[in-house]
Amino acid sequence: MTEKERLERLMEYEHITPTQFADRIGIQRSTLSHIMKGRNAPSLDVLQKTLNVFRSVNTDWLILGVGPMYRTASNSQQTLFDIKPEIEKKELETENTVVNENREATKQSNKEQEVCKVCKTIIKVVVFYSDNTFEELTK
Repeated sequence: MTEKERLERLMEYEHITPTQFADRIGIQRSTLSHIMKGRNAPSLDVLQKTLNVFRSVNTDWLILGVGPMYRTASNSQQTLFDIKPEIEKKELETENTVVNENREATKQSNKEQEVCKVCKTIIKVVVFYSDNTFEELTK
């Protein structure tokens, strides 16, 4: 089954027309028309917009044609507000200590060079995952 056919099946299951689908995901109607007529394949942008609106659709199914069409409750797609950092505070502090120690070693080895006037510290680390989720770790 092609991506086009999967989009058609999604519209069928959601009981919406191609016009309604294009409007809901925020793309030009002509863009969807080109996809439905086989002139163009759905772009990554179209697929991402589809997944952002239809949150229960299985990403693997839409992009790869693998697995069920809809996610189960146990593996539903997280929203940005559902994401909880997996790194414990102690681990983050340890990482900051290692970074600070490395920074000090670098400063010492560069004493012959110009002295750093503004020292920088890490205030935020963002980790992006392949399933379009991310974690934001702050100090």
